[in-house]
Formats: sequence, C-alpha cells, structure tokens
Amino acid sequence: MNLIKTNIHKRKYRDGSIAWVVRWKSPETGIWKSIVAGRTKNEAVIIEAQVRENLLRGEDPLPKPERPGGLKVSEVIAWFLDCSRFNGADPRWRKEAENKCKRDIMRGL
Repeated sequence: MNLIKTNIHKRKYRDGSIAWVVRWKSPETGIWKSIVAGRTKNEAVIIEAQVRENLLRGEDPLPKPERPGGLKVSEVIAWFLDCSRFNGADPRWRKEAENKCKRDIMRGL
C-alpha cells in the first residue's frame, strides 16, 4: 500500500494577501499537486482532511469541470480574470491582459 503524503503551507502573494495551500503526492504519477485551501490554517486543515479522504478512496482530489462537454471561451476568460495569480500580478499588466481578452478574443467569437 502506498503512503498518502500531504502537507499544508502558507503562501504570501505580492499584494500582501495570504493563502494556505494543500499539497499531495499523486499515488499514480508520484507528482506533487496542490490546491488553494483558504485564508486560514484551520480552513486548510479541513481541506487537507478532505484531500486525504479522497485519496484513500482512490479519487482525484482536484475539482472537476462542471460541464462534461468542456468550457466555453467566455467561462475560461472569467476563470482567468478571477484567478489569484492574475489578481496578484502588476496592475498595469492586468489591465492590458483584460483589455486583450475583451478586445481580441471576445470580439472574434
């Protein structure tokens, strides 16, 4: 039986915000995967327990896309604009990226 390896750690972003991250080693591939688990350590501990439970059942802890048919481009853009990595980037770059999404990608649909 493979050992289930998980851990939690604090991640601090450039804008000063803090998020707790749960990491686990995939039993199939041996690759470390992670998911943002909340703003407090207590939230991260709860998510870590859920991840461990999913791993014990043999399920993938990563959330699945809501629609089995895939995502629409507009949904992917909305996800990108809400992503913490995007929101932690330089404000000028964020403005330019958002304009490009709206101007170039959405206009072409």
